[in-house]
Amino acid sequence: MTMIGAVFWATVACVVLVQLQQANLIVQQNNSRIRHYQLAKTHFAEKHLGTP
Repeated sequence: MTMIGAVFWATVACVVLVQLQQANLIVQQNNSRIRHYQLAKTHFAEKHLGTP
């Protein structure tokens, strides 16, 4: 493998890792947002409709 090839693949690997980390962050944020929404919904139902 040439030096340029090694640098190229190292760069590709780095970019892919960063993309995966960002994707994980987005998924975690969405999960917490969904969980928060569900909690708020059940809280609203319990408080205003009297249903558990």
